[in-house]
Amino acid sequence: MDDDRHARRKLLHDGGGALGFKGGGKDFIRVRESVLNCINLQTRRDGSACCVNLGLHPRGLPSASGHAVLESKMRQVDCELKRRLTLVGEADRWWHFG
Repeated sequence: MDDDRHARRKLLHDGGGALGFKGGGKDFIRVRESVLNCINLQTRRDGSACCVNLGLHPRGLPSASGHAVLESKMRQVDCELKRRLTLVGEADRWWHFG
């Protein structure tokens, strides 16, 4: 599982991240001019796969729960728009590591 954590961090975070996200563990955020992009990686109990949960949140808008947004603490679950990454036609998708 440490290898999986390292791979996630390298893609999303290290050195500014190839994709420009900051964060760690399972939650990552990228701040754009008018929107916050959030990613949450929900790992399966056995550690063999994860779901990729995506969120978009307009800057300046309160969180989905109605609270003021502290951008550095924003998580996918707090976003106004949320979606799980799937293939076309799927309702749910577990992405396997390795």
